[in-house]
Amino acid sequence: MNLSVTVLLSLLCTAPASGRRLGREHQGHYGKSAKSAKTPDSPPDSGEGARSFGELETSSISGTYAMVLETGANLVSALGVVDYDGDGHLSGSIRFNELDEDNSPDRFLTTSDITGTYSLESPGLGNQEIVFDGNADSAVPAGLLVTKAEGTNVHSLDGNFLVPSEAVPGALTRFTMTQRVSNFHTNSLNGNYAFQIIGGANMGYGFGFINFDGVEGDGTFTGQMRGNAPASDSERFLFETALTGTYEVEHHGFTTLQLTFADFPEFPVFPITALIVHANGSQGLSLRGNFEIPSPVLAAMGLPSLVRTQLDYLGPAGMTEVSKTQ
Repeated sequence: MNLSVTVLLSLLCTAPASGRRLGREHQGHYGKSAKSAKTPDSPPDSGEGARSFGELETSSISGTYAMVLETGANLVSALGVVDYDGDGHLSGSIRFNELDEDNSPDRFLTTSDITGTYSLESPGLGNQEIVFDGNADSAVPAGLLVTKAEGTNVHSLDGNFLVPSEAVPGALTRFTMTQRVSNFHTNSLNGNYAFQIIGGANMGYGFGFINFDGVEGDGTFTGQMRGNAPASDSERFLFETALTGTYEVEHHGFTTLQLTFADFPEFPVFPITALIVHANGSQGLSLRGNFEIPSPVLAAMGLPSLVRTQLDYLGPAGMTEVSKTQ
């Protein structure tokens, strides 16, 4: 195996740490003084008075939204499904992927149930407060901006936490919310998808396609990817590999993929957590996700960034060069 190839693949991913830990409290991750950061127009503690004036109001945010969150330069990532009741209250679940403070540069995977309140006023500015795992001391205030609406129905929002992250000192946390259904299954992914991976703050990049078979249970996929990663401080290394793997979709749209670089059999299968963020009915159109493993090369550079993934639907499945050879 060429040394540059070995360096490249270690940049993209390494074997996951054993076990997955769930349920870690996020109190303090976004500042111990979160409550003191509330603005005068923060959402009320009850539905009364939550409605506001104009074309867009609190009731304009209603239904299920996919949440994609990032802290700093691709250091902490989170995927969530949040239900808004149209009357100023929210609930849901968020899955975090952050640096393991005790075992750097390993990643630390956790899941938190959330509740909270929100408000919105025309032309599309709002606030919300999220409480993690029922712990009021973990309440995090956030600002909201409507980015797409149809009539009085809000389809998408951008937001930011109004307190800093203790996990990444001084870093800003931003997120997007996209309205969609919440009744998916493994065959919600079928056909060809454009596939991208981004290592750290644009340090490594992979691009290609994946073809999902759409079979219930443990679905399978094939594909092809071209990579562009640093070989040294002054050189880029370009490579190409076939992709194979399995996947499964939960009803809320959370998706797990087990990805193999087929042309490098000495490397392990790499786990990915993703979320369907755009859909047409139950057909998944776009996914955002992250590798459950660190990038050791970036960590050695003092950048313990993760590897993000992006999948976008291209059309029905056709015979690819990969599938023809199998």
